[in-house]
Amino acid sequence: MALPLSLNPALQTLPVYQPGRPVEEVARDLGLPAEGIIKLASNENPLGPTPAALAAT
Repeated sequence: MALPLSLNPALQTLPVYQPGRPVEEVARDLGLPAEGIIKLASNENPLGPTPAALAAT
């Protein structure tokens, strides 16, 4: 069945989303205790929001 909409051809070259690995797997690969690893979401960072983001609020 054909789609009723045409898709942007650039979308065909986007890489497939790779979700974050479990903390236990990262700990094992790095040889660290899992309790010492803090998992952040994709939109989080340890430095907090940028000044530009704070100014926009």
